[in-house]
Amino acid sequence: MILAVDIEGSTKRNHRVKEELRYELYRLVRGALCVTGIANQHYHHPFTDRADGFLVLLRPVHEIPNGCY
Repeated sequence: MILAVDIEGSTKRNHRVKEELRYELYRLVRGALCVTGIANQHYHHPFTDRADGFLVLLRPVHEIPNGCY
């Protein structure tokens, strides 16, 4: 599974705001992975940065322990 996240309208924002939004976006997604129990990098590949967003390749669901999704 691929998780893709993007900051809408990032080209219209200044660099300081973009940095803050990127920080929050990473924080929120890492938090969501923690809540689901798949924060351990064994269950997903490293984030692939795309400047105004990122991609995360998650392991197949049958490789994730029960109760984590």
